[in-house]
Amino acid sequence: MAKSEEGCLSLPGIDLIVARDAEYLDYDGNKQVIESDLPLLSACIQHELDHTNGVLIYNKVSSLKRDMSVKKMEKYIDNHDIIKSFDPSHTCGDENCGEHHT
Repeated sequence: MAKSEEGCLSLPGIDLIVARDAEYLDYDGNKQVIESDLPLLSACIQHELDHTNGVLIYNKVSSLKRDMSVKKMEKYIDNHDIIKSFDPSHTCGDENCGEHHT
């Protein structure tokens, strides 16, 4: 099991130490190992597979670290005006633009 720092576009401003295993079980239940010249390939695949199962990196840490990361993310969102940028009624003010953004 290897630990490394991970970030996620779903959780802006959050980086957490996550433990990942290079082994996985194939469809037949046999242990397999991802061998690659890219050291983060296994972690990246697992990270994206976690998303398909509704798991985010903060689900892989203690409740204390999860609570701290949520507060940090809320602060990041407030400081970067992220909610405003997703508000469909918000426009940049350029009448020729037509895009909804800050």
